[in-house]
Amino acid sequence: MRSPVALLILVAALASVGLGAGCAPEDPYSRDQQRTSQRLDEQLRREQARGDELAPPAPAGDTAPAYAGSAATRAPEGVLRAFCAQWANWSYRTIERQQRRLAELSTARLAHDLAPSASQRALDTTLERDRFAVRGQIVAVDLRAGASRRSAICVTREEDLDGGRDPLGDGTHRVYLAHLERHPDGWVIAQWQPLP
Repeated sequence: MRSPVALLILVAALASVGLGAGCAPEDPYSRDQQRTSQRLDEQLRREQARGDELAPPAPAGDTAPAYAGSAATRAPEGVLRAFCAQWANWSYRTIERQQRRLAELSTARLAHDLAPSASQRALDTTLERDRFAVRGQIVAVDLRAGASRRSAICVTREEDLDGGRDPLGDGTHRVYLAHLERHPDGWVIAQWQPLP
């Protein structure tokens, strides 16, 4: 039989070895926090939308065709096509960029006239909520001859996109009347009017 002192020494030695090996007593509150966070994660997974319930993220890039900038203003048809393509292609993420591009391709007066509608669209929270976008293709352009002024028509086929990707219909043909002016830097859009 062992003495009580030897037994106490043996228990103390085993306890110190156990503590050194990582067998420290557990904090009961940390275990509860882990369980709570696991339950919250499971609940979020169950409540998270599945399948078609969430709209896919809209592409962050431009929906508009490549933008030539000042190179587009060298010829009247180039500026007309560039302006028309920018007008017919935008998303809730690209409204401000689209408006800057339209201003670069137009007279100062037209840029000033277009600014209020651009500001209104930029502040419209429903566009972001619905991830709204418009995607269009130029179907036809027609320019009348002129040395420093020209009138033109641009026809597009445009689709309104919901969720940034899904068309809201079959698309619509839209007609725009434009007046172009020749400036020292090149051609610019002086007037732009969507026709009914």
